[in-house]
Amino acid sequence: MIARKLVLGCLLLVAGLYVLCGAGIFMLRWINPCTTSVQIERRLQAIYEHQPYTKRYHFVLLSNISPGLQQAVVAAEDGRFREHHGFDWTAMREVFEVSVQRRRFGAGGSTITQQLVKNLFLTTAGSLVRKGAEFALAPLAEAFLTKDRILELYLNVIEWGPGIYGAEAASESYYRVPASGLSREQAARLAAVIPAPLKRMPEQMNQSSTEILYRMEQSDFLEMADDLLERGHKEAAAMMVGFVLEAHLRKLALKSSPPMLQSGEALKKAGTINSELGAAAVYSKLDQETVTAGLDLSDKAAHGKDAEYNPEQVSATLRWLRDFLVRRPA
Repeated sequence: MIARKLVLGCLLLVAGLYVLCGAGIFMLRWINPCTTSVQIERRLQAIYEHQPYTKRYHFVLLSNISPGLQQAVVAAEDGRFREHHGFDWTAMREVFEVSVQRRRFGAGGSTITQQLVKNLFLTTAGSLVRKGAEFALAPLAEAFLTKDRILELYLNVIEWGPGIYGAEAASESYYRVPASGLSREQAARLAAVIPAPLKRMPEQMNQSSTEILYRMEQSDFLEMADDLLERGHKEAAAMMVGFVLEAHLRKLALKSSPPMLQSGEALKKAGTINSELGAAAVYSKLDQETVTAGLDLSDKAAHGKDAEYNPEQVSATLRWLRDFLVRRPA
């Protein structure tokens, strides 16, 4: 009887907390948070460890945060942010596969929505209980809040250094400019800090920020291709798709090992793409038909060769490119 009451009490407590958090998320449609659970956690840690602690936190509208920082953070943390409904199943599958190979549970795969509810209501402690709470609360955030509001809240509450919370405080602390005045490079460096804000500094993030800038640039080209396709400029869209694809493959080719270069030679003999790009395709496990189709579209458009351009083929290549490019940088 006592055990049953304890179980019932725990279930009621969990249900009550869930309803309370849900109500809090609903109120965030109009109210900006004055603090978060992670901010409270950091203050308590400082008190416990007898360390000085100064909180810098100033909430600003999304319109007052540079588009470059918005794009950089999405590129670095959640490339499918505008497409999913709280969970990126593709990213989670990739994390699971890597974890199985390494025989240890790996980090990553959390969306911006999941990270937001963690910052608002949970702690930084990694546990299955916290992950379960994220999974329970993320759908509420997606249901009650718009994507722009989720991004606005996220950029304002996440940790960017010891006692530094939000884009405005981070911009002023590291670059002495408001969040609206960040350059694309500064934005990329700040985005690279997010996975480990207490260990990383923007000026140290050369490799990661370069990767993020590359993704931002490719994303710009893909948006241009989308726009061209919608306006009926099929040849120009095809050429843009091929340009992005070839640039990406050449970048990957630099990582290829000798065995993959041999595989590239085999592809060349089979009449697909050249050795360098073939090696990159093998390295990155790319779909050979999509690779060949994208480069063929680009070649025909660039050289004015007679060809029937299939808008569906261009659109399919665009979707495939986006899906590939949203993989998070290391």
